[in-house]
Amino acid sequence: MLVSLGLTERSDALYRLVLRRPDLAVPDVAVELARTEDDVRADLEELTRLSLLAPSRRTDGRLRAVNPKAALDSLLAPQQAEIAQRRRALAESQAAASALPSQYAELHPAQPAHEAERFLGVAAVRAKLSGMSARTRRESIGSSRSP
Repeated sequence: MLVSLGLTERSDALYRLVLRRPDLAVPDVAVELARTEDDVRADLEELTRLSLLAPSRRTDGRLRAVNPKAALDSLLAPQQAEIAQRRRALAESQAAASALPSQYAELHPAQPAHEAERFLGVAAVRAKLSGMSARTRRESIGSSRSP
């Protein structure tokens, strides 16, 4: 459906009918779509305003369907422009947001991390102590007694 492009459901149905059967007169269209002739004329005006229909080159006052590709491209153009504008705004927001972490880091320097290791089980503790004692080159002795 072309409702997302600004058509009503009625005008969408009429446009599709005009594409299939371009030589129908307003009374025939009204019968085909079970509408009043005034409703059909109002929808024809809407389709003309949206450049989906244009006056026929003949002098009979009829409307003809504009090439759907060209007509729909012109209806899509405002949405495409809006998407492009939103992409630009998103890129600007992303650029601004990417600068915030470094600004935060300058104002809040990182505190030195306290590393901790977790050992599960006696065997893991013994293995760690064994490795540490193998790398030890000096001995330090301290006393915990008070004088």
